[in-house]
Amino acid sequence: MAKRTKMQNIGSFGQRLVALIIERNGNWVARNQDEDFGIDLEAELSEPIVNGDIIKIQIKCQKKIEIIDNSIKVRIDKKYLYYAFNCRIPIIYVIVDQASEQAWYIWLQEVVFDGLIKDGKFQNKDVVKIICESETLENGLHGKIKEIATMQTKIQLELALLDIVKSVTSYNKSKYMSDFYKIFIKMGNIIGLEISIDYIIDKLVEITGKENANFERNEVQSTLYDLCWKFGCKFTKQQIIKMTIHEKGYPHMGINALGILYSGYFHNILKFELPKYYKENNHMNLWYFSSLHEKYPDMDIMSIVSSKSINLIIDDYTIEDDDREYICDKFINRGCSVFLQVPLKKIINGI
Repeated sequence: MAKRTKMQNIGSFGQRLVALIIERNGNWVARNQDEDFGIDLEAELSEPIVNGDIIKIQIKCQKKIEIIDNSIKVRIDKKYLYYAFNCRIPIIYVIVDQASEQAWYIWLQEVVFDGLIKDGKFQNKDVVKIICESETLENGLHGKIKEIATMQTKIQLELALLDIVKSVTSYNKSKYMSDFYKIFIKMGNIIGLEISIDYIIDKLVEITGKENANFERNEVQSTLYDLCWKFGCKFTKQQIIKMTIHEKGYPHMGINALGILYSGYFHNILKFELPKYYKENNHMNLWYFSSLHEKYPDMDIMSIVSSKSINLIIDDYTIEDDDREYICDKFINRGCSVFLQVPLKKIINGI
């Protein structure tokens, strides 16, 4: 018979102790999860009856845990955090001290939403978490973990709303999304809004160059413009770049959306230094368009172009008079995207 390693013995001890603490509580049922990679136990709330209120538990057992100033330092591997980010069942990370036969807990979804979301994206890295000595598994099972299992926390409400946004986007029901954005704003849920903006921009990228997608394109366009007008201050530089530049060309609705952002949220857009980025990456029409906006901050783009008294030269580049007239003529139907259709003229020796 193969001999078990010390680590295996410690791990088995931790799993048995956690199962015992859960069963001893009297209001929970513990189940082993031998087939689940990374998940050691499942616990279901049985108060007043078993009703499907479940948590998943990952256990980390150590021979001796150091407690300093009534606090415990815990390092959590990024793979568990990424799993928690994508999982809607609550994941509880339990730390076990074999010497004292004590256990403490951390709710992983809370860790993720407290510091691992930036610009709507998951930051894939390990986390060091400091927990209070009083945050024992036993105390949690009587209080906070019970709330988590029964979906009574703000984080779970935010996650549920995000899933709805993802679903309506996937099923081309974009016209309903602005209602959810309003909810996010009322809740102060900026993470939810950022992720929602990402979803609609991803949809824009998906349909760029796609044939027979007029209905889908109209849905996305309506939602994107609505987002820009109402929540333009929440757009990030990377989101703007993504919606204006695509490997198949320049999405016209993305350029029109950028025009809305300049009109409604000029000072927020100014800090991104978009003209510099566009020029350095040789997107010259986008550079020219954004430079005109920033050169004349108190004027809308059509007033700039239509005014004969305004010199349209930007760093030795301009547009011909015929093209200026073309922009004025087509703008009403094509919006700011018409700037993509006119050539820039390089001025040499003043000509």
